[in-house]
Formats: sequence, structure tokens, C-alpha cells
Amino acid sequence: MTQQFLRFGLPSGMQWAFEGLAFTVFLIIMGNLPNGEAALASSSIAVTVMMLSILQAWVWRRP
Repeated sequence: MTQQFLRFGLPSGMQWAFEGLAFTVFLIIMGNLPNGEAALASSSIAVTVMMLSILQAWVWRRP
């Protein structure tokens, strides 16, 4: 039973960890740009718009 949890859970957990790490590195790089505040604000707007489009598609697919 534990092996099954690790077999399916470990790759998924690693994916989430790497995705979170990549996003953190992205934000650190954006914050260190010459116009760091503007870069972070624009990336925040882009992520918000992306999430709104994803959430709408997710809501409409549910029966």
C-alpha cells in the first residue's frame, strides 16, 4: 500500500515542488530587473488573467 502511494504520489509531489521552485526563481529574477516593481506588477497581472481563463474553462467543463 505504501509503495503504491509513493509510486503515484512522489512524481506528483516532485512536479508541484519543481513548479513552485521555478515560479519562485522567476519572481526573484523579475524582482532583480532594473524596473523590478513594474516587472512584478505586470507578471502578476499576466498570471491573474491566465488563472481567470483557466478557471472559467474548468467551471464550464463540469456537468
